[in-house]
Parts: sequence; structure tokens; C-alpha cells
Amino acid sequence: MLLAFNVGASQVDELGPNEWVDLGHPSPDPVYGYARGRSWTPKMLVTPEGLCLIGAGRHGAVNQDGFYQDDVSCYIPETHSWVMLDPGTHVSSLSLGLDENNFETDLTTGEHDLVAQFGHGYNICSYTEVYEEIFCISNTDPFWESAIPQRYDWLPPGSNANSPTSPEESPWRFNVTTRVWVRDKGTFTDPLETPWNRFEGIVEAVGNKMLYIRHGNIWEYNFETRQWTKVDIPAHSANDGYDHVACKLGDYIYLGKHSNFSRYDIVNQVWEVLSTTIYIGNGAQANLTCDTDNDIVLLHVYTNGVSSLRAYDVSQKEWKEQSNSLDLSSVYRPVINAAYYNGIHWFYAASDSEPRSPMTVNSQTGRMFAYRYDAQTGTELPDIPTNLTTL
Repeated sequence: MLLAFNVGASQVDELGPNEWVDLGHPSPDPVYGYARGRSWTPKMLVTPEGLCLIGAGRHGAVNQDGFYQDDVSCYIPETHSWVMLDPGTHVSSLSLGLDENNFETDLTTGEHDLVAQFGHGYNICSYTEVYEEIFCISNTDPFWESAIPQRYDWLPPGSNANSPTSPEESPWRFNVTTRVWVRDKGTFTDPLETPWNRFEGIVEAVGNKMLYIRHGNIWEYNFETRQWTKVDIPAHSANDGYDHVACKLGDYIYLGKHSNFSRYDIVNQVWEVLSTTIYIGNGAQANLTCDTDNDIVLLHVYTNGVSSLRAYDVSQKEWKEQSNSLDLSSVYRPVINAAYYNGIHWFYAASDSEPRSPMTVNSQTGRMFAYRYDAQTGTELPDIPTNLTTL
């Protein structure tokens, strides 16, 4: 479990309302070094091991220590440090086989091996407290061929860079305690109208189920029965769930992209259209973090060197512009990954997803920023509709 703050406590605890602090470079993992940034990966996952990052950055890149970019790196706020839960695939030594479901497997140990499954992180991973697992929809990375050519030795005949695995089989699951990936054969209660494609969707944990939003439709995955079921409601036309930013607050999943902002009512299974008069951005330039202490959704958008911050008050149904913005001038070509934990919004700013340099601090090494929201600050934005439209 995460402990009370003992390192950097004064910098975080002394944050005033609507204030940022640049915490600098977190300490590296003693073996694997600093975590790299992840482009097109707006969120970090809050787990008992820390705030975790999953997803590739630069296409097909191999880190300086010989590992492909399919690792699980977690930031520990209490110690301002990185821990590597899974270093990823070591490209030169990788040798696998296939199990009865054609899942890649270490035939010596019987353990499933996640290899190049994420072109980027997007919103396709979440964490479930019920099972203490990170779970991810497979999002095949088609850029691995030059780095891991021996993969074709065990993939099924006829495979190509886009087809070593299928996302509709079942989620990949990673136990943060045992640090092992597993995957099971899934089934469907409803037939798929069309095959599921890459780079699509939003996933969130809800009890013993996972909700998967894609092209405006909702699918539920039951972890106990390993069964997919489609939620029987009309597709949501305003937000299709592709390349969006999203977070879960109470019984709602909030998601947005460009000028669209909506929420999905998990209990009543209803879509609601919210304000569409501000610019949300997309998963390459924006983050949504759900503040469970203040009941707000915080939107951070970073574009053309300018950082802006807006808070959506879910009870008042209004946006407020926060007067204090994040100064990212100390980071070279930053991409931003974000999470909300322990009353603080955390933002990891690292250079444009370059491969990690194990122990070397340079202009590309990422920095961690912390922000404390305060309900008494911020300027109400004009002309924001407060009525909700139910689809």
C-alpha cells in the first residue's frame, strides 16, 4: 500500500489553492533508471504500487538497455521516485511459443508474455481494486518488425505486423503484486457486427467488470465469467470514444475530444451531452483528471507551448478557468501524463517519448509537477450551457 508522504512532503503539503510545484526529476529505478514519457497516453493509473504508465512512445523504438517500449513504470509520490514493475521485452533474448489460444507464452514457465501490444497508451488501460490488477485492451503495435524479427518464428502462419493478436479475445491483466501478465480466452454473448480495430476506445473498471467504450457503444467485460456483453442502448453520436481523454468520477465516466464533452451514467446506462463550447483537445495534448475530493473534472490542455487549466464543477454544471497555468519551459518537447491521487493532480512531463536513458539526466529526462485545486479560485466561463441533453 502507498504510505504517507516522507520525501518532498513540504513542497506538496505547502501548495496553496490553485498552485503548481515543479518537483523536478524523480529518482530513477535503481536497475532500470528513469521512466520515459508516453505520447498519446493522457493518464497514469493509480495503483497500490504508485502512478503507473503503460504504452509505447516513439514508434518501434528500443531503449538503451535493450528493452522494447512495452514496460510498466510507476511513480511513487511518497518518495518522488520511479519503480519498474515490468521492464518489458528484451529484444535480443526474446524466444516464445504459442499456447492453445495462440497467446504468446514462455514455454518454460508457462507465463504469458505481453509483446508490443500498445502502439500508444491512449485510454485503453485501467486498474481494478477488486482484483488488484491493471487491465488493458490489446492495441496491437505494428512497428515491432525491425526490433523483434524473430517474433515471426512462433506467430501463426500468415501473421503480419498488425495481426499477432486480436483485441476482442480478452483483456491483458497485470497483477501489480506478482508482476505477471496473464490473459484468458474470452467469449461473447452478442456477435460482433464488425471486427474491433486498433487505436480505439476507453476502458474503466466498475466493480468486477470492465467498461469498454468504442464508436459510441458500450461493452462490459465480466472478469469472473470472462464474458463480453454489449450494453443495449443507442450508440452515442457526439463522443465515439476514439482518441479521447477520459476519467471516472462516482457513477459517471467523463470523456471529451475537441469541442465535445459528455458523460456516461453507469447506473442508469444513459449518455448525457455536456458543454461543447470550449476546446477539449485530444489524447496527444490534453488530460482529464477526476477530483474525487472536490467533485470536479480538471482539464489540462497543452498546445503550441501554452498550458491552460479548466475545472468542470459537476454539481453546478459549469466550467471555470483556473488562473494559474503550468510552466513547462524546463522540459524539452513535453508530452503530459496525468493522475489524481491523495488530493493532488500529478502531471508527468517528459520529452517526446524518447527511449529511456537508464541513469543519465539530460534535457529529455521527465519532470513531475503537482497541482492543488481549490474551489474558491477560478473565473466562470461565459455562455456555457448548463442543461444536459439525454440521448
